[in-house]
Amino acid sequence: MNENQQLADTTFSDLIKPFTSKWYLFFISVFVFLLLGITYIYFNAPLYQVQAKVLIKEAKKSMAGGSEIANISGLSGLGTMPTNSIENELQVLSSKNIAEKIVNDLHLQVSQFKRSSRYDIELFGAQLPYKIYVINEKPFVKFPKKPIKVTQKGNKFILESKELNKEIETSLGQTVSLPYANIILVKNKNYNPVLVKDIAPLDDMYFRITPKDVAVEDLQKELKVLLVDEDGTVVQVEMIHANIAKAKAIINGVIKIYNTDAQADKNKDDQRSKDFIDGRLDIIANELGQVEGEKERFKVANKIVDLPNQARIDMQTNLQANDRLLEMETKMQLNDMMLSYLNKSNYQLLPSSIGVENATAASILSSYNQLVAQRSKLLESATPKNPLVVELTNQIDDLNKALRESIIKSKTALELSRNQIVKQENKSENNIDVFPKKERSYRGIERQQQIKENLYLMLLEKREEASIKLAMTAEKARVIDTAYNSLKAVAPKKIIILVSCVILGLIIPFLYIVIRKITDNRITTKDDIEKLSTTSVISEIPRNKKGITELIKVNEISPSAEAFRILATNLKFILPKNEGASKILITSSVKGEGKTYIAINTALSLVSASKKVLLIGADIRNPQLQRYNESMRNAAGLTEYLFGEEEDIEKIIHPSGLHKNCDYIYSGAIPPNPVELLSNGKIEELLNNLSQTYQYILIDAAPMMPVTDTSIIVEYTDAMLYVVRSEYSDKRFIDFFNNMKEQGKIINPVFVLNDVHETNYGYGNTYGYGYQNDKKSLWDKIRTFTK
Repeated sequence: MNENQQLADTTFSDLIKPFTSKWYLFFISVFVFLLLGITYIYFNAPLYQVQAKVLIKEAKKSMAGGSEIANISGLSGLGTMPTNSIENELQVLSSKNIAEKIVNDLHLQVSQFKRSSRYDIELFGAQLPYKIYVINEKPFVKFPKKPIKVTQKGNKFILESKELNKEIETSLGQTVSLPYANIILVKNKNYNPVLVKDIAPLDDMYFRITPKDVAVEDLQKELKVLLVDEDGTVVQVEMIHANIAKAKAIINGVIKIYNTDAQADKNKDDQRSKDFIDGRLDIIANELGQVEGEKERFKVANKIVDLPNQARIDMQTNLQANDRLLEMETKMQLNDMMLSYLNKSNYQLLPSSIGVENATAASILSSYNQLVAQRSKLLESATPKNPLVVELTNQIDDLNKALRESIIKSKTALELSRNQIVKQENKSENNIDVFPKKERSYRGIERQQQIKENLYLMLLEKREEASIKLAMTAEKARVIDTAYNSLKAVAPKKIIILVSCVILGLIIPFLYIVIRKITDNRITTKDDIEKLSTTSVISEIPRNKKGITELIKVNEISPSAEAFRILATNLKFILPKNEGASKILITSSVKGEGKTYIAINTALSLVSASKKVLLIGADIRNPQLQRYNESMRNAAGLTEYLFGEEEDIEKIIHPSGLHKNCDYIYSGAIPPNPVELLSNGKIEELLNNLSQTYQYILIDAAPMMPVTDTSIIVEYTDAMLYVVRSEYSDKRFIDFFNNMKEQGKIINPVFVLNDVHETNYGYGNTYGYGYQNDKKSLWDKIRTFTK
């Protein structure tokens, strides 16, 4: 099988194995997060969505009115007037001004709670046996963060808190002076015990006090004002709160205050128009009296009773001209009146009911008053430098200019018409030679009288219309749905929380495994070695459980014993067919990889009734073989033989005590010059002598990376067991091994992967087929992982 085919066959398995082998991590993580999620849901108060819908009347105004409107429609903001209008209403509904009025009306500075085993329950309105009001705040004092507990003892109430110096005793109707505010407890006449029967008795109560500006800001954050449809003017006012009654009271209160303020603004406009008309009526009445007196005096002085009958025909044309001239004069005076008031106005509402007949001027006047009203509303909660106020001010100035120009143009047109009528009148008067100059003077006086009378009657009619508007002002926001709550709680969102917990429970171990896989440069599985080296792995030695002896026994059926039997069997296939003993070197890269453990158990696996095995402790710098038999720690061994202190080989050979055909040569004393001892040729002599007695000679040598001792012995051996420890040995050790092999410093090597966790086995998760091997329970696997 080529490398590409092998990669294709193993890639998917390699990818999922780190996760499937740690399935219990996912299970535990999901279980823990679900437990946390359920705990969060259980100990948090349910929140309900409360909402109301209102229709904002006349929120959109058509700006079509004539060519002059079209000319100025390109001015900033004017072209989007309908959209800005409804957006402004949304801003008004959520304004600080309305929020502050709600805080004052519903006394929202104080929140009262009942403690329960799961979560604290906020009470409001008829749920409260008594209410707590803030009379006034004390300046320059920090408000408390801790709640104030209220304990009722008969007619007395005890207030206590960690932030109060002492307990405060009070009663209903008595002012309480706290360090930061004066409060009063008042009996709630609307208290309904039925509403709180599920949480009775109300014995563990407390309340919190917040500054008014904080309460207003919090209310603005909780209150949401949304446009239901971008093309419509239906507005939805909503908030999410644990107490449904409180949320309903707030939302209904907002709508009520909005309508009240809108009616006040509307009446302000109509009242101003009525006041303007009343003032003009007084002036016109005075002028009318003066004209009538002048007419009377003129008739008496000139003895005028009636016009000559013979002049009626000649005067007919003149009379028609007089009627038209009268109409023009009336319109011109109205324009003069409007210009006069427009010049005096300083962002004030203009009278809209005095009979300006120019359609363009009337349309601009209506838009002007709308913007002035909007600017006044914004100034209630903003400064003149606010961007919205500045934009409205610019629009008002532009409309003021446009209105003035429209009226002036109208007046110019009227003057042209008047001049033409005057010319016609003069022409007719020239034809009347019989009319005396005095008669013409009388006609002039009479014309002035008629102008004043018509203007007076028109103003009386407009005043009546303004009075009717004042008496019939309707609510600006028509309530479609009063405040109502959702039937089910909207928070905590159980499904979302539980699904999120499951996702987090899967993500956390996934990331843990991925990060550990990326950052971990240690050998874990057989595949890790095979990817880094062409040398075979002849055995995987499983990890021993705690409390179980490291040494295998004869006929033992444990996974470790079976693994060493496989090692012994595979080892026989790689050993050359030599006369005498097969010499096997056992080493590793560094200390701690378990080479001595592998050496002893390999010896025990090779030994039999017909096969004798000798294990030599050749790691004379750091002897480890004596660790398994403390009584032989000071026994003569390899060092003494190499140094020449002990020439008799039989005296350094000791029985292992584990099998009659298994013997040890311990390391002996630690010499100062290990390299010189191993290089003096006596190790070769020793091995040759021992080859006549034993079938297998195992040499437990020193690690190869720190010292060169093992490189001296390699040439006398037939094979090498290179021990690598799972989850301990660095992958760079394999590079070191490959370099040594390329340099010819290693003879006939194979790998032994030691201390392999059962989830990292190359072929299945259990050893001992047919040996009554029990499967582990989930708890055993969890315990194994935590070890």
